[in-house]
Amino acid sequence: MTTATFFDTHRFVTNLSAKGFTVQQAEALAEEQVNLLDSGLVGKSDLAATEKALKGDLANTENIIRQEIAAAKIELIKWVVGMHFATIAILTALLKLT
Repeated sequence: MTTATFFDTHRFVTNLSAKGFTVQQAEALAEEQVNLLDSGLVGKSDLAATEKALKGDLANTENIIRQEIAAAKIELIKWVVGMHFATIAILTALLKLT
């Protein structure tokens, strides 16, 4: 994750020096601040890569759900057809008994 960071280190050092820090202390703090900012920033390329990965995951999840729905439909159709045959068999048996 490489991102250009705008951080006015001169202004930062000047402000800290005016508040009582030594120049060496202020410079060390400025350097660490830049390192912290650079390590935690997310760039456009990072967002694009994440978006692409999420879209891929979403498409994969959608395909899995579609497959599961299709399988559930098949099971439901089998169950309904089986119940119809059972109903016909019971009605036929009842008609033969009468």
